[in-house]
Amino acid sequence: HIHGVIDQSSIYTSAYVARQTARIRGLFTAITRETAISPLIKEHKFDDRLFNTILHDLIKNGRLDGDLHGRGDKAVYVPGIVARTQAKWVSTFFAENNFIEYDAARQLGIHDGKNFLITRCKGIPLVTCVISPQLVSICNAAVEEAVASGSWIDAA
Repeated sequence: HIHGVIDQSSIYTSAYVARQTARIRGLFTAITRETAISPLIKEHKFDDRLFNTILHDLIKNGRLDGDLHGRGDKAVYVPGIVARTQAKWVSTFFAENNFIEYDAARQLGIHDGKNFLITRCKGIPLVTCVISPQLVSICNAAVEEAVASGSWIDAA
C-alpha cells in the first residue's frame, strides 16, 4: 500500500506533502511584513503545484495568521499583525481627524486602499479622501453661522 495525495495529474507521498507543509508553515510564520509570494517559491524551491493549495489550507484552517492578496505572480502575503496594525492606525487617525486620505493607505501599503478606507471608516468617499459625517455637520454649522452673521469661514 502506498499512502499518498493526488493533486491534478501528480501523486505525492504523505511524507512529501507533510515536509512541504512544514516548510511553508515555518517560513510564513516568520514573515512579519507584506511579502510577494512568487520570489519565495523560487528562492526556497517549493513545489509550485502544491504550494498554493497548502498555503490556502494553512490560512483557512487558522494555522497561519495572515491573508493572501492578489493572484499568480502578483500574490502578496499579509501577516495578521500587519493587517491589524494598519487597521488600528487607520481607525485612530480617522477618529482623531474626521478624515483620511487615500494616499495614507497607499503609504501604509494597504492593497486597494480606497475601498479599504471606505468600508473601514464608514465615511463619505470623496475624490482624494474619506470624510466623517461629523466633519460634514461641522462644516454645515460653520457655513450656516457665517451666512447668518454675514461673515466668512476659513475652510482650508
